[in-house]
Amino acid sequence: HVKVFLLVSNFNFFLMSAGGVPKDKSVEKVIWLEDIYNYLYTQKGNDPPPAIHIPHTVMLKYQRPCAWFSSSDEGEIIKRADTKELDLHQIKRTFCENAKHDCVAYYVSYSKSPKGNRSAKIEYFDEEGLENFLFNRAKENNGIVQKFEKPLGTYNNLIRAYWTPHKLLLQQRVNKNMLRNKRVPMNERLATFDGPEHLNNEFDIKSYKLKSRLEAHVGGIVAHVRKLLPYAYALWSFECFFKLYDPAEADAGGASNVGPRPPFSAAKPGPTRLLFLWCNDLRVFNTVRAGSGSERERV
Repeated sequence: HVKVFLLVSNFNFFLMSAGGVPKDKSVEKVIWLEDIYNYLYTQKGNDPPPAIHIPHTVMLKYQRPCAWFSSSDEGEIIKRADTKELDLHQIKRTFCENAKHDCVAYYVSYSKSPKGNRSAKIEYFDEEGLENFLFNRAKENNGIVQKFEKPLGTYNNLIRAYWTPHKLLLQQRVNKNMLRNKRVPMNERLATFDGPEHLNNEFDIKSYKLKSRLEAHVGGIVAHVRKLLPYAYALWSFECFFKLYDPAEADAGGASNVGPRPPFSAAKPGPTRLLFLWCNDLRVFNTVRAGSGSERERV
């Protein structure tokens, strides 16, 4: 039994590392936090994946990097999976070069509560912390290491999108502490949905242009994942996070008396990008198994 389990685990690891996606009921075991990037990379027939911009993202499985994802200026997902391409020194250099902030990366992984519920936790790194994590620390859980991209404005902010076939909920949280205020611990300056509520302000997204961009991005991802799901599987819900980012924006310096507010200016045309960060949860169900009777199974 142990040998069979190891063979299945290693096969699934190889499949996802190689860029393939499950074609059978093993899709029910996919860890979407890590493997959503394989779906965004994989083409279905002649249909290319949607144009999505992401930060440099390294997938960790079994204590080591197994894939490195990034995106082109046009939003094409780029994947490096060869062992030679996953050099830890190169990963560190890429994550730390041109850093506009003392935080250069963060580690996202799942943890389980005493009741068995799974939730994502985030650990933020400066350059020294990232080096220690990559070269010295044991990685207790699978997960992703993602390059920190400075958001628009002087406060960290994230957008949460929660999709079901019937609705799309959008929320934005803005940290109350200025990014550059190093008197405040890093995790308290950066936490948004992963931190206590007293560290953040939550805003409704009122900009029509920004809502439209988010709807298009989420809709594109959902449509693409649906195409790649095995026969008889349907998408039930999808939760993910985005960040507004201007690659041409210089790091703002000096003090400001303006408190945290939603960066609605990001909805205007220009170089501003909407970065897809990670998938917190994605649920699929088997429509045949969910049905009853032989007639439903034949469909």
